[in-house]
Amino acid sequence: EKIITGKGKKFESCYKSLQETKLALDSNDAERAKKLYIETRSLYLELDYTEKKEIYDELMELYNRLSRGS
Repeated sequence: EKIITGKGKKFESCYKSLQETKLALDSNDAERAKKLYIETRSLYLELDYTEKKEIYDELMELYNRLSRGS
């Protein structure tokens, strides 16, 4: 897990939600993962451009994992 420094509360919330989504996927809890992903994405949309760039790849990885059902 990355160490987050110098980021705003929204970024921290989004990143924490991202990690929870990963954990849900890793434990095969697809329903929970989908709900968490939706929450993570809405938090993501509130971030500024540089913060979005930092989290984009991980968010897309989650999207891809969810869309292929693994």
